[in-house]
Amino acid sequence: MLDLLLYCLLGIALGTFCGLLPGVHPNNMIPVAVGMTAALSLDPLRAAMLVVSMGISNIFISYIPSTFLGVPDEGTALSVLPAHRLVREGRGRHVIRITGAGCLLGLLFGLALLPLFLLLGGRAYDLLKGYVAWVLLAIAALMVLTERSPGRMGWAVAVFLLSGLLGLVSLSGRLSSGDAALIPLFTGLFGLSTLLLGLGGGNRLPPQWEGEEEIRINPKVLGVGGSIGAFMGMLPAVGPAQSTVMAQLATQSKTAEDFLLCVSEVNLLKVFYSFVLLYLIGRARTGVAAAVQQLVEVNPSTLALMVGASLLAGGIATVLLLWLGRSASRFIPRLPYRLFLLLISCWVVGLTLWFCGLVGLPILATATAIGLLPPKVGVKRVH
Repeated sequence: MLDLLLYCLLGIALGTFCGLLPGVHPNNMIPVAVGMTAALSLDPLRAAMLVVSMGISNIFISYIPSTFLGVPDEGTALSVLPAHRLVREGRGRHVIRITGAGCLLGLLFGLALLPLFLLLGGRAYDLLKGYVAWVLLAIAALMVLTERSPGRMGWAVAVFLLSGLLGLVSLSGRLSSGDAALIPLFTGLFGLSTLLLGLGGGNRLPPQWEGEEEIRINPKVLGVGGSIGAFMGMLPAVGPAQSTVMAQLATQSKTAEDFLLCVSEVNLLKVFYSFVLLYLIGRARTGVAAAVQQLVEVNPSTLALMVGASLLAGGIATVLLLWLGRSASRFIPRLPYRLFLLLISCWVVGLTLWFCGLVGLPILATATAIGLLPPKVGVKRVH
């Protein structure tokens, strides 16, 4: 049992490392871990615990770079991520505390809901699986309708179609094997495009307030968001942002704090319940779950160990997030921000070259152009 604990701690360390480096995702490290397990004849169960701990801890820590990097100027901030609006107000540390609370509460909510999910999840999937395409189309249509004006709806449809076409071309091309095509796609749509927006902002971030604001937990948002997130975890291609928008529609909540609380909760639940879905339906809905599926057969005892590893990783990652987030809120505003973002942009382009070669650059450039569209035309990035 002690060696399992050590593997969990190593996974937390790797998840923290990946979370702090922009463009480095556990999905990039997982093939290495799986390959080393086979090459060194390591125990697959211990390797699976490492992967689970890495995936859970990474969710927490990744909110540090996503909060402080790519913050645009005041004019554009209204149409981009709520976290960046709060950073512009000097409340970056508050964002870290909200997202940490959302992740931890999401983990606890997932644990409380686990018996019911184990009882009904498999049956719900059996009823749903014949209608997945129609459900996905309905969700996409709902996202478009949330724009509330014909002009914005038109732009939302354009972003949706362009993103879908790019994904179709990329995943049917030379990078179609494994996760290689996903690296330039996600890096461009959400990473490099955000960094380029930040280059248009000031040369320094505003000083971040050192005090501790009260975190207002909206139980309705937490409960509805968690329930929707658990259900949506069964569907491919539905992410935390879409689930959060639906939760906000259901609860009529419009505050940035509620959005951040809900999206971090749902983000954590998607990974946590992907392990449960391996047991219930034998399908992997995340890269972390796919790696676990390669390593071990998921039975009740394996699932119990994964739940335990998730709780351990979540508890330690919460402490690390608050500590590292406080340091980042003090350190990053002192840096020459544009130069810092330029260096990170070069870093993520270099990562794309490393993992995908030259063929990844056109995908990255196209994805970045599409990623710049929503904030420029004033629509949500969920499309």
